[in-house]
Amino acid sequence: MSDTVKSPDAVSIERSRKAQLSMLPKLPEIPGLEIAAVYKPCEHVGGDFYDLFVVGRYRLGIVIGDVSGHGVEAALIMAAAKKALQIHGQGAMSPKETLLAVNNSIKPEMPQGTFVSLFFAILDLKEQTLTCARAGHCPLLVTNGHTQALRQSAPGGMVLGMAAHDMFQRSLTEETLQVEPGDVMLLYTDGVSETANAAREEFTEQRLAESLKRLSQATAREVAERLEAEVAAFRGQAPQEDDVTLLVLRYNQKADDSVLIRLVKPAVAQTNLGAPATSFVGRERELKDLSGLLRDDKLRLVTITGPGGTGKTRISQQLGYDFVDRFPGGAWFADLSEATSAEGIGHTVLQAFGVPVAGQEAPEQVVASVLEQRKPLLLVLDNFEQVVKYAKKTIGLWRQRAPHVRFLVTSRALLGLEGEREFVLGPLPSPSAGGTPQALLQYDAVKLFVERARQANARFELTAANSEAVARICAELDGMPLAIELAAARCAILTPEQMLPKLKQRFSLLRSTRQDLPARQQTLEGAIDWSYELLSDWEKAAFQQALLDIQTAWSNQDVAALRHLVTPEMLEYFSTGLAEQASEGVANHVEDVVLQEAAVRESWREGATQYATVSLTWTARDYTVSLTKQPGEPGYVIEGNDQKPIVTTEVWTFMRFGSGKWLLSAIQQPA
Repeated sequence: MSDTVKSPDAVSIERSRKAQLSMLPKLPEIPGLEIAAVYKPCEHVGGDFYDLFVVGRYRLGIVIGDVSGHGVEAALIMAAAKKALQIHGQGAMSPKETLLAVNNSIKPEMPQGTFVSLFFAILDLKEQTLTCARAGHCPLLVTNGHTQALRQSAPGGMVLGMAAHDMFQRSLTEETLQVEPGDVMLLYTDGVSETANAAREEFTEQRLAESLKRLSQATAREVAERLEAEVAAFRGQAPQEDDVTLLVLRYNQKADDSVLIRLVKPAVAQTNLGAPATSFVGRERELKDLSGLLRDDKLRLVTITGPGGTGKTRISQQLGYDFVDRFPGGAWFADLSEATSAEGIGHTVLQAFGVPVAGQEAPEQVVASVLEQRKPLLLVLDNFEQVVKYAKKTIGLWRQRAPHVRFLVTSRALLGLEGEREFVLGPLPSPSAGGTPQALLQYDAVKLFVERARQANARFELTAANSEAVARICAELDGMPLAIELAAARCAILTPEQMLPKLKQRFSLLRSTRQDLPARQQTLEGAIDWSYELLSDWEKAAFQQALLDIQTAWSNQDVAALRHLVTPEMLEYFSTGLAEQASEGVANHVEDVVLQEAAVRESWREGATQYATVSLTWTARDYTVSLTKQPGEPGYVIEGNDQKPIVTTEVWTFMRFGSGKWLLSAIQQPA
């Protein structure tokens, strides 16, 4: 065993460094464009970062930044800035507009006195332009291997996180350069130009520009490596006092349009709908009828009604996919299942649009302003039933302010607004009796069961032997799509013949104990309850182990460990929490976790993705300490008790893709 034991701070820094390195982007491969990068932090954890991401068809977002300071806090701010850039950089916004949105997003969360310098550019591979905006960062240098010319882009702008919106907006400008074959573009941080040697002389931007010009014939990789070597040679034996980051792009030739379309993701400016996880089965008549309503210029509000589990969400999403190119402003989807107020509705819609909430204006008013400025679009509002009383304050307002916008709403009840057209969505047609496989496949319910069963078990086929069981399952489930998908998912471990008696037994029990529910809801509740009863013991054990692992990683501020335990959204949530603690000079510890009880409340499947909601009760020493105090000093424990365990109950939702690892996707307090 080694005699050297790392301090807790050293362990935390090392883990943060690993997490930071894992967040560096994979450089895209695009014909006609070479990309290379060098990243060398001066400490275990640096404040420099760079990123490249798709902002639209043919358009590549390029960013380099520098967070003030170093260490764990700088790394957390860096992560928040990168996330904000990826969110607000997508779509049709210019670099200037993107920086405005990013500043509004991260400024309230940044510790006082910290800031971020940033250079953000959008390279349009079709128009051969580079549009740039700068927030107090080093300028972009461009040289050309054919003409030997040297250019720079240095639009004005203050650093992020220091100025209020209006002042920051006034400082920002934007510049567009024409990109020519042979252009070599260099983005860098001040750790390059301000590198000092033993005589305290700096490398300087002029020396960097001269070196770049000499290397104008080299590849992007050669430019990056030689510049790094020149900076290191200039520094000599002097210590490295700042991070060194270089990002080099060499534009060789315009790629063929068809190649670009395959390499660069389709434009995201027109929708926030991701690619559907599953195929859309049946509902041809319903789709045709709803499409006709959406094409009717006299109808601006269509509400799809029906009980839970009928597939309202899925058909509204499918209509969004179908109509994204039919509205100049695209099709946008907002899930309102967590909204409880007009403000919550507004927040959710703004999040769908990727627009931050700034100032004191109510979110629903901000949405109205956004819709006024956008081209005609389709806005899909899902799960409106629990906020129907706010329909006039939101949709009513938006229709008045933006008459060119079309609304498609799903709800278990009508909104009660003038001009609303209702479309009642019923269950899928189901067979009343068995039949041949060919005859049964004429029913949408059976087609859905077979399609989802094949996703769960690639060898599943509808045969003469199992067709009667499949028909009876679809009939027992009253043709409800959600219940059918839940049942079909079990074909991974059960045959339809094995499934049928389990389904009937479970439904009988629920009907006898839940007579307060409507009949169809009793049947759907039975399907869901039956589904999670069939979760295996090892799956339940995985949830229990996840509780222990996540609490340990949180207490250790181990972002790298959390990355393997939670979804990206939850990782952002935890990272934000850790950053807030660091800014306040505190840390939360959850130690000696002992699970008392775990109960699976619900399990369901959406395509290849499976979800499970689990109620967890545990005891632990849960307390918050001051990072400026030592253990035993007065004021070290700020909140909680570091000696006495307390009992906690929370509801955790897990998800996994296929048969992969369960990841935490949401936490909520028990009702």
